[in-house]
Amino acid sequence: KLQYGSLVGGSSSSSSRKKKGKRGKSKAKANTGNYDEGVMFSTYNTLIGKSKAGTRLEQLIEWCGGDNPEEFDGLIMLDECHKAKTIDLDKDGNATNVGKGTGCSQTAAAVVQLQDLLPRARVVYCSATSVSQPKNLGFMSRLGLWGPGTEHPSGFNQFLEGIDRLGTGAMELHAMHLKSIGAITARTLSYAACEFEMVEGVGDDKVRLVYNNSAELWTDLHSKLADRCAALKEDEKINKRIRALEERGEDTTLSEDLLFHKELHEDSDSEGEDSDEEDEAIEEQKRLRRKFRNRKPKTLKGLFWSSHQRFFRSLCIASKVDKAIEIASKAVNEDGHCCVIGLQSTGEARSKGAAKSSGINADKGGVFDEFVSAPNEDLKRIIMQMFPLPPKPKGVIAPEFLNVLKTEELNDTDDDTATSE
Repeated sequence: KLQYGSLVGGSSSSSSRKKKGKRGKSKAKANTGNYDEGVMFSTYNTLIGKSKAGTRLEQLIEWCGGDNPEEFDGLIMLDECHKAKTIDLDKDGNATNVGKGTGCSQTAAAVVQLQDLLPRARVVYCSATSVSQPKNLGFMSRLGLWGPGTEHPSGFNQFLEGIDRLGTGAMELHAMHLKSIGAITARTLSYAACEFEMVEGVGDDKVRLVYNNSAELWTDLHSKLADRCAALKEDEKINKRIRALEERGEDTTLSEDLLFHKELHEDSDSEGEDSDEEDEAIEEQKRLRRKFRNRKPKTLKGLFWSSHQRFFRSLCIASKVDKAIEIASKAVNEDGHCCVIGLQSTGEARSKGAAKSSGINADKGGVFDEFVSAPNEDLKRIIMQMFPLPPKPKGVIAPEFLNVLKTEELNDTDDDTATSE
């Protein structure tokens, strides 16, 4: 038998007073009673812990079911279940690649194993941010979306392949299905006694000028979009002709125009002495150029309008910052209230993209020379998608002054040389 509440923080008691021992260490007064029934609390870190008697997970399974864990029909409440969303399952539904820095965390593996060993247990998943992408659903085996008797009998990986193939529409349909059968509930706090006020006068002449200039810029981009799509369609027709001839083994029948087109569009970004596989920023720039050159016209139009929407949404949020600070300062300093400010978007994804393109990563770190603007990053990205740099001609090595990163290195070297002189 396991002591009641003994999984809490690795302690041996459900409730105890902690006393300070020597060197600031705390000692807990142990509760020596054993319990056949009760409520067991455990943190996720404790769930993956080990002791001389075995793993904490084994102790929990023994407390729940003893020799017959499959008969346990109690409730498992997984609060803040997003802690287990870093999951990677094999074809049998077991956690694989478990470990730090891999595709599956130890916490996720323990949560999956807990549900497998207690098949009759009721499970409730609680989280405000349970999943970021479909793969994060892997630990929620009780949803009934995969497994025997479902449309995906082979398991979670079959379900994931279907979601990836069908896209966002399939995600929405699954969410509607879960809600219709009562398997999912999403609620908000009550708005009783809440007051709402629409604040006017947020913008000023500066905001109006930026907005009007932005509208003119996007109008110009839209006028270029049709020309770019027409050029992509023409290139695709020529590439299709070249592929058809090459598949028939008729390379020698290519006309001079087709040969010129083929050589012009050959990807030679990785050729030359300036190719540096260790430079993450340069490799990321090359990868993006290759990706953007192969866009379909229909995809490019969708990217244009999504970037357009994100740009003006971020611009509207930015225009409200000064007024929000003014209202919050008055509420805190004069009225003595607490303030909670909600943002529709923080621009985090664009900031991470800018950091990656600049060679800044979480391991090495780095500092930007200027403030990263989400609208600016959206604008730069769509321009790069619409008008990517063409492939570098064969045998041509780009001069170093055209590479921003190498230019900075040269400037730093020149400064050091001047200082030493």
